[in-house]
Amino acid sequence: MAKVFLTELLEEVEMSDVAKVSREIMVSVEPAYVNLRRFINIRRKLGSVVCFDSGGFAFLSGKLKQLPNPLRTVHVYKALGYTSRDFLMQLDIPPYFFMDKERRLEMIRKNAEYYYIMKSRLRDAKLVPIIHGWTSDELKYSLSLVKDPDEVGLPSNIAVMAFGSYLAKTALKEVATPWNSYEMAKSIPVKLILDRLVSAYNILREYSVFQLGGGQPNTVHIAFLLGAKYADGSGWRFHAARGVVYIPGYGLRQVTERGHHAKRISAEEAALLKEAYYESPFRTMNFNKFYMQLKLKDTFRRLWNAWALKYEEKIANEYVNDPDRYFNYLLRRFTKAHPVWAKRLQYMYKRIKQPYVQSKLTVFLKTNPMR
Repeated sequence: MAKVFLTELLEEVEMSDVAKVSREIMVSVEPAYVNLRRFINIRRKLGSVVCFDSGGFAFLSGKLKQLPNPLRTVHVYKALGYTSRDFLMQLDIPPYFFMDKERRLEMIRKNAEYYYIMKSRLRDAKLVPIIHGWTSDELKYSLSLVKDPDEVGLPSNIAVMAFGSYLAKTALKEVATPWNSYEMAKSIPVKLILDRLVSAYNILREYSVFQLGGGQPNTVHIAFLLGAKYADGSGWRFHAARGVVYIPGYGLRQVTERGHHAKRISAEEAALLKEAYYESPFRTMNFNKFYMQLKLKDTFRRLWNAWALKYEEKIANEYVNDPDRYFNYLLRRFTKAHPVWAKRLQYMYKRIKQPYVQSKLTVFLKTNPMR
């Protein structure tokens, strides 16, 4: 079954209501590098299955001043009290897409080294390697390194592989980036991101894929259509803070008077929201009061969006075993609510059905990126 892990901040999990709507939660351990004592055994307060992210972006962006150390990450994971059900993401430092090829390959090798160091000390844990690269050749090279059976005598039968989608960079007016630069992140050609995504899924067909950076409903659905088994989503928090709500089975709409992060909700769309409300745990509240709370309170929008994203997971599981039917459903839905995503969906699905191989960044620069 397809599963969405709702991404919550480690420092907020004790106060968060997200566990009320999701059994699957993802947290970055970034704050634990600074104050580990505060979070010892915090796993007891989380969901049924937890994915711990290493916080590698924080090292890359300079938010964490210490050097990345896989042994330190192992120590943090153990102190937080992970269980045998949990996923532990390896410490990884993503290569910049604008780096020269040799520098990218060097970082890919370093990430593989980090994985093996961690795996040698977490043999019984579900440690997930993260594949990197901006070309098909680089992605294949990254995969070959982490499945090398000669490394420290470790088994090569890895069940789950993860990679970052970067799809959020094509969807948001503001993005959190490992480069600490919104303009730099937005300079990545959309076509490059889409082609990279297709290449990754074609390469990882033998594995259960955990797509990182799923973000919001549209990108999560695309992940599941292309072959992901797991995806994380942090957009529910991001969008709630900016006055945007999720309408299950439809899309994203702005409900606050201020804000321009999505189209403003229409009367027809408000009616669709009301239909979803009747299927939700919020239906015990008067609808007018419910709608007013969505307009006024960030915390209320967060909880609604978290529930709505898990509802999208339910929709995905109705279609995921029939890709053509799933594609047609998403195409109808995106064409109505998010036409740009309909074009991207068609572009990727055509290539996942007939694998598209692209190995040189220069080719992307010679073609017009998708609009």
